[in-house]
Amino acid sequence: MVVTSGAVAAPFCLPVAGGKPLCIYDDAAACDSRAQQLRQSCSINPDEITLPTQGEAYCSINSERIIQCLYSSFNSCRANIRNDSAFCFPRGTTGGAQTEPDRPIVP
Repeated sequence: MVVTSGAVAAPFCLPVAGGKPLCIYDDAAACDSRAQQLRQSCSINPDEITLPTQGEAYCSINSERIIQCLYSSFNSCRANIRNDSAFCFPRGTTGGAQTEPDRPIVP
């Protein structure tokens, strides 16, 4: 797992219940892997990455910060990035939806 030092915010984040997202991941796949363990979704640090304003409903982003908004559903996005170092998020958001809001976050 690639994690930055605490001095500089990284482009990929984990949601933190009741707090600011934890932006410690430089690698999209590492963020996605940890998020899945926690039944969460990674999010994008908007201070580090410019979000697209056009495209389909769902986007993928990889560690090189390449965003592709080509997908009409979350499932089609996930199916197309299976072998990439990437994660999916709804266009127009930074992502990071909690799937189990009462579950504690442990990065």
